[in-house]
Amino acid sequence: MRLWIGFLVSVLVLAGCEEELTVPGQCPELCPGGQPVVLDTIVLATQGSDTAFFGYSDRTAISSLLVSDGLEAGEARGWVRFPQRSDSVTVGGIVRSYKTDSVVFTVNLVVRDTLVDGLKLIVHRVPLTWDTATTFTDVEAALTEAAIIDSVAVPDTLKTGAIRLVITDSTTLANLIPAGDSGRIALGFRIRADEPTGVRLGALAGASGAAGFATYVKADSVTDSTLVQQTVSVSAVANFFVRNNDVVNPDVDLLYIGGVPSYRSIMRFELPAIIKNTDVRLIRATLELTPEVPITGLRGDPAAVSVSGVTKDIGAKSPPAQAASGSGLLPQETSSEPVGIDMRLIVERWRGLSGLPQTIMIGLAPDGGSFFLPVFKSTRAAVGKPRLRLTYMLPSQVEQP
Repeated sequence: MRLWIGFLVSVLVLAGCEEELTVPGQCPELCPGGQPVVLDTIVLATQGSDTAFFGYSDRTAISSLLVSDGLEAGEARGWVRFPQRSDSVTVGGIVRSYKTDSVVFTVNLVVRDTLVDGLKLIVHRVPLTWDTATTFTDVEAALTEAAIIDSVAVPDTLKTGAIRLVITDSTTLANLIPAGDSGRIALGFRIRADEPTGVRLGALAGASGAAGFATYVKADSVTDSTLVQQTVSVSAVANFFVRNNDVVNPDVDLLYIGGVPSYRSIMRFELPAIIKNTDVRLIRATLELTPEVPITGLRGDPAAVSVSGVTKDIGAKSPPAQAASGSGLLPQETSSEPVGIDMRLIVERWRGLSGLPQTIMIGLAPDGGSFFLPVFKSTRAAVGKPRLRLTYMLPSQVEQP
């Protein structure tokens, strides 16, 4: 009997120990206690520390030619200039004159609104004297019906690629380059479509390449049929676009990005000590910028606000920091909603005693070739000031027994 009672007592003791091990919060030697504490805070940009600067990209460094018609984001016209076309060809080591069969102008379509049909590129002859100082008013006045060389219907199925204007008409060819222009020609572009729209065309500084001008000829006094046909080709040596809504007189109380030459804006913050100087875990850091006017662009042509940290805060020429950048896409439809930009990588580089300056430079991507011209409220606005929304987790605490 005593043995049986002892066995039951042993079983009850073991059962009690096993039950105790499953009670939450009762393992002080092994387990961190309590629930994780996640907090949000908002840090406004330092008052009066933000400024817009102008002139970051050279006018000759544009990545695309903007051309539009009725687009809410603005009216734009483009032009290109070609170098002198040779008036002779060399066949069998002998320089010979030629007769022109046809010419082909080629431009590269980089982006279009694929939901808009009936796109037509209209090509005009324009003055050879145009340069990057030529204004929208000057260009618009020159793109008259009388100056039209020809037009080309762009297939609705063509999303990107070459647009080719082929000219074979003898009268047009004879008058294409007047004698006084010494074999040179400049072309201006406008578009038409079934509804308001825009396009981006290839430019000298862009990845898609500049416009081309090929002349297909027959060499004089050549009887060999394999040699008589020759091609005289040149590529554009200058190009630019103009628009009717460039920022001419910027408001010092607003923040601008984009345009040509491009704007960028600088902004400064001061992190709370708990984030700057402790080991809290940063979960999210989002810069929120409020538009001063609705943001508009070209549908199907994405662009983003790009943000970079700096290694040294010296104002407009602050050098960007490596591995400290972020971006946020701009809305495809017209919008006045705040734009959010992920800044976690940048804020992480601000933390600690050796952190980077708490300064950022804001720009537009792509730079120098977008219909977007965002304008944001600054720290001097009554409402909608730039702000940084931070989400962080406090370190876990070990419970005491």
